[in-house]
Amino acid sequence: MAKEKRAESKQGGDGFSFLEWLPWEKLTIWAVFLLLVYSLRSFFFIVFMTFIIAYTMRGLVDWLAKKISPDAEKAWLHRLLTVGCFLGLLLAGYGSGSYLWPKLKEQVEDKLLPMANELTDNPAGKLDEVLRDTLGHYLAGEEYGSAGDAAYVQAFEEYKKQGLHYKEFGAFQKERQRLEALFEAGLVKKRAAEALERELSTGSQEDRLLVWILDEDYDAVLGKKRGQYDAKRKRISEEEGLKIEPFDKLSLEDQRSLVEDYVRKEILSSEKALAPYRERWRKRREVQGLDYVRKLKNENSGEYRKQFAVFYKKTYKAGEEPDSEKDPETAYKKFTELSAALDSANPLQAFSKVFDGDADTGERTDEEVNEALRAGFELKARADALDEWKQGKIAQEIGAFLVSTSKASLARAGTGMGDIVKRSFYIAVGLGLSLLLSFFIVFDLTKMRRGVRRLQSSRVKDFYLEIAPGLISFGRLIGRAFQAQAVIAFFNTVLTFLLIRILGIDNPLFLCVIVFLCSFIPVLGVVLSSIPIAIIAIAQPDGGVWLAFLAVVGVLLIHLVEAWILNPKILGDMLHLHPVMVLAILAIGEHFFGVWGLLLGVPVIVYILRFVILDEGIPGIIEPIRPEDLLKAGEADAAAVELAAAGAGPDGE
Repeated sequence: MAKEKRAESKQGGDGFSFLEWLPWEKLTIWAVFLLLVYSLRSFFFIVFMTFIIAYTMRGLVDWLAKKISPDAEKAWLHRLLTVGCFLGLLLAGYGSGSYLWPKLKEQVEDKLLPMANELTDNPAGKLDEVLRDTLGHYLAGEEYGSAGDAAYVQAFEEYKKQGLHYKEFGAFQKERQRLEALFEAGLVKKRAAEALERELSTGSQEDRLLVWILDEDYDAVLGKKRGQYDAKRKRISEEEGLKIEPFDKLSLEDQRSLVEDYVRKEILSSEKALAPYRERWRKRREVQGLDYVRKLKNENSGEYRKQFAVFYKKTYKAGEEPDSEKDPETAYKKFTELSAALDSANPLQAFSKVFDGDADTGERTDEEVNEALRAGFELKARADALDEWKQGKIAQEIGAFLVSTSKASLARAGTGMGDIVKRSFYIAVGLGLSLLLSFFIVFDLTKMRRGVRRLQSSRVKDFYLEIAPGLISFGRLIGRAFQAQAVIAFFNTVLTFLLIRILGIDNPLFLCVIVFLCSFIPVLGVVLSSIPIAIIAIAQPDGGVWLAFLAVVGVLLIHLVEAWILNPKILGDMLHLHPVMVLAILAIGEHFFGVWGLLLGVPVIVYILRFVILDEGIPGIIEPIRPEDLLKAGEADAAAVELAAAGAGPDGE
C-alpha cells in the first residue's frame, strides 16, 4: 500500500507537485528588488551616471594610490587623490566646454538651424536637388551620353556659345535667399523685442500677461472659474447650509474680479499652465514683426534695400575664391547687379552676362574655366531632363507623395528636437547631482562598503546575500564595458571627424557629438550616427547624394576598423555576441525601455548568459561573486576594524 502511494506521488497525482521544486524564497527576494528598481525608474539617469562616474573615478584613484604608495593602503591618500581627481575632472570639463561650446553654438546657429529651416520651409526644393542628382543624372546620360559622345559635345559647345553660368546662377539664387531670410529674421526679432519693450513699459510682465490672457481667452477662463465657483458653492451649501448666489447671478464687475483672481492664482503662479499663454503671446509679437517686414518689402522697397545694404556690409565675409571681393562696398555693388539680373525676362542669360563682366578669371587657367563651364552644363542638363520628366502624370503623383512624406518626417524631427531641448535642463541638473553623489561615494567608499557589509549579520541577511553578489558582478560588467566602449567611442569620433573634414561636410563638431554618443550603442550606433551625417551632406549648399554616399562609405570603413581592430583589443570577448542577436536585443530593448534598452540591453543579456545561466563570469576579466566571498570580506572588515581601533589599521589617521 505504501509503495502504491509513493508511486502515485512520484507520478504527480495532484498535478501541482512541481511547485514544491520552485525556489520561492529567491523568487520573492528578486521580485521585491525589481519592484524597488521599478519604483526608482524616474531617477535612473542620476543613478546610472553616478555609478559610471564613481566607478571610473574610483579606478583612477586606486591606480594613482598604488603608484604613489604601492606597499600600504592609506585612507588619507585616497581621500586627497579623490579631491584632486574630481577637481581635475571639473577643470577639464570647464576647459573643454569653454573651448567647444562657442564653436558648437556657432555651428548650430549659423549653419544647422538655417539648414533645418530651409528643409522645413521648402522640402520640395531640396527634394528637387536630390532627384536632379540621381534621376536627372540618369535621364541626362540617356539623352547626351558621357563626355566625348557626339550628342554631349554638341550640346556642351552650344552651352558655351550662349555664355551661360548655370552652376553659379543656382548658387547665387540660394545665397540671396539665405541672406534675405537671415535679414528678415533679424528684423522680425528686433521688431518683436521692441513690441515687448513697449508693452512692459506700461507694467510688469505679470500684469501684461494678465491683460493678455483676459483679452485673448476671457470666455474660456470665465467658464473654468464659473465651474469652480459653482462646485464650491454647492459643497458649502450641502455641508454648512449656507445659501450663496450662483456665479451667473453676480454682477459683471464681480465676475471679472473673480476671473482676474483665478488667473493670478491658477495660471500666473503655475509655469505649466502659463507656458501655452506665454508662447501665444510671443507668437503674436512675432506675427506683428512678420507683418512689418512684409509691408516694408512690398510697400517701401527703398527702405528695405537700404536696411538690407547695411546688414549685407556688416555681415559680409570675403570668400576664398579667386574672384571674391575683399571690399564690402564693391561686393554689395556686385550683389545688387546680379540680383537685378534675376528679375529680367531671361534671368539665366542676364545673370551670366553680368557674371562674365564682373568675374576675374586672370588667376584661373583655361582648363579650370572649361571645367567650371562643364559642371554648369551638366547641372543644367540634369535639371532640364528632370523638368521634362516631371511633366508626366505619374511623376507628378510620385512628387506629391514624396513632398508630403518629407514634410511629415521633418515635422516629427522638429518635435523630437524640441523634446531634446526641453530635457536638456533636466540632464544638466542630473549630471551635477551625479557628480556630487559620486564624489561623496568615492571619498568615503571604504566605510560605506563596510557599512553595507554589516547587513550580512542583520535581519535582512538572506536578502543581502542573494542580491549583493549578482549586483556587484553586474556593476563590474557594466563599468568595464562602458569604460572600454568610451575608448572605442573616442577613436570612432576622432576618425569620423577626420573623415568629415576631408569630405568638407558642414557642422563637424555637432556631428561628432552625435557619433560619440551613438558609439555606446553596439552595431546599431553606426547606422544611427550615419543618418545625420548623410542628411547634412545632402542638405548643405555644395552637397548632394554623391557626398552623402562617400560619407556613408567612410563611416562603414571606420566601423570595420572598430570591429576588426578596436573591439578585439579593447573589449575582447567581454560583449561578444553575434550581430543578429545584438540587433534583436536592441530592437526588443528599445521597444520596452527606450534609450536605456539600447544602452544596457546587450550588457544585461551578456550578464544573464554568462553569470546567471552559465555561472562562469568572463574568465580573466570578471569572475562571479558568491555569497561566501561576501562572508569572507565581512570577516576581513571586522578584523580591520579591530586593528583600526588599536591604531594599527589602514584607517588609522
